[in-house]
Amino acid sequence: MSCLAGLVWNEAEKMCDWKAVDSITNCYKTARWSTDGTIIVGMDSEHGSDSHHLSSPLGVFVDTHNGNNVYVADKDNDRIQKFLGSSLSSGGITVAGGNGVGSAPNQLDGPVDVYVDKDENIYIADYGNHRIQMWPKDATSGITIAIRNDTSAGVNYVSFLYSMFFHEKTHTFYLPDYFHGRILKFTNGSNNGIIVAGNNGDVSTFNSLDGPTSVFVDDCETLYVTDSGNCRIQKYVKGASQGITVAGGYGRGSNASQLNMPYGLQVDKYKNLYILDTYNGRIQRWGPNDNVGVTIIGGHDFGNAANQLMYSYSLALDSEGNIFVSDLGNHRIQKFNILPETITC
Repeated sequence: MSCLAGLVWNEAEKMCDWKAVDSITNCYKTARWSTDGTIIVGMDSEHGSDSHHLSSPLGVFVDTHNGNNVYVADKDNDRIQKFLGSSLSSGGITVAGGNGVGSAPNQLDGPVDVYVDKDENIYIADYGNHRIQMWPKDATSGITIAIRNDTSAGVNYVSFLYSMFFHEKTHTFYLPDYFHGRILKFTNGSNNGIIVAGNNGDVSTFNSLDGPTSVFVDDCETLYVTDSGNCRIQKYVKGASQGITVAGGYGRGSNASQLNMPYGLQVDKYKNLYILDTYNGRIQRWGPNDNVGVTIIGGHDFGNAANQLMYSYSLALDSEGNIFVSDLGNHRIQKFNILPETITC
């Protein structure tokens, strides 16, 4: 089996992997993060439209290629805000939208997610306009590169656009289709989607999804899906019709083996999963082959204290392993610093 450069075939997992299984050292296996977050925007937990406020922030993205700049889909302000990695607390810069709600090329309508490529082009899941927009670096308007063009359950239609994942190496978008229980894949510039996971009813079988909210795709095009209605994370090897439960799946709850409506998900190079366990107000880390998760952030009931979350929506990691959270209910972005002394290599 051939793999992309830098990857090797893992026979046990039937997938491409970063290294041979026995040579991987999981440097973040015991890593810990500060229990209190640093607020980079939204200090008073109130919504607003100036450079130091947000209104219902949803997707958060860290550009690890360009100084760990942070981008936020500021939904109710119909804009994308950029925060410079070198001065995160200096206020946001509007880099897309911000021209009122609408469908013109320079407008957005409730953006829910954002991705920035290595050339600093910005990709936006524009919920209200049912489209994916690409804003070239420093542009004042966007270009529609994918759009739904019917109102059926066909493969060109996403009923409720929760988030997106742009797989930069293959120039493809992966969109969770919440109400139809599936993941759709769109090639950049195409309106024709392909079902790559789910679409078998809102049940808890291995080939079904119930309310998927986010997806992460690795270099081997393995999918990790937050199957929120089933309170689990499903893994789909490229081309597979059935998923493997890699976190949760033991009913809705708050113990170490359970999740409660997970929304956001990230996977690091060691295959650790970072799960935004939204209705438990916490972030769980599940290592490869773990049977239980570890609470690394939150878990202190809902609230606006520095160690609390309130219906958080998404998370992102920077190049140093620090975690950023879009804390929707508090209209803020929190940064939780990794503790260097807990990294094992």
